[in-house]
Amino acid sequence: MTEFKEMAIDGRKLCMKILKSDDSGLSEEDKSNLDKAGGLILQAQRLLVGIAQKTLQNDPESLRQFNSELEQLINQK
Repeated sequence: MTEFKEMAIDGRKLCMKILKSDDSGLSEEDKSNLDKAGGLILQAQRLLVGIAQKTLQNDPESLRQFNSELEQLINQK
């Protein structure tokens, strides 16, 4: 449960980064909803990375390219 809560908080930060805003003007309910959405986003990301790593484990260059593209998507402003 603690891991999910940490992921949820990180997910909220990711959502805020996507929205280019902070959460100071949000209600507690909105923050909670962003926590849930962000947590799900990060869980999906971990799942996709896991699948890609298993699929690409015999192709290190493709795996590096996948990880690089994923990092770029996450850090887009």
